[in-house]
Amino acid sequence: MDRTKRNERSFAVFLAGFLAFSVPILEIFSAKGFIFGIPILLVYCFGVWLILILLIAVRAERRDRTPKTYPPHNLRKSRR
Repeated sequence: MDRTKRNERSFAVFLAGFLAFSVPILEIFSAKGFIFGIPILLVYCFGVWLILILLIAVRAERRDRTPKTYPPHNLRKSRR
């Protein structure tokens, strides 16, 4: 994957996180309700946070798999 696509995907993850934690979206989940005794807003915040961490981890893992190109040993300058 070329560098431009990686940068675009990183920006997309950032933008999704920014929008997910914006005030209008948080207002939607600030209703008086509970899921298993936990306020809906808290479940939403931690859920989105977990998803963002997983997306970043998957992206970082893919980045580490790209082969590193080093010059072959016979092309390196030797110090003698």
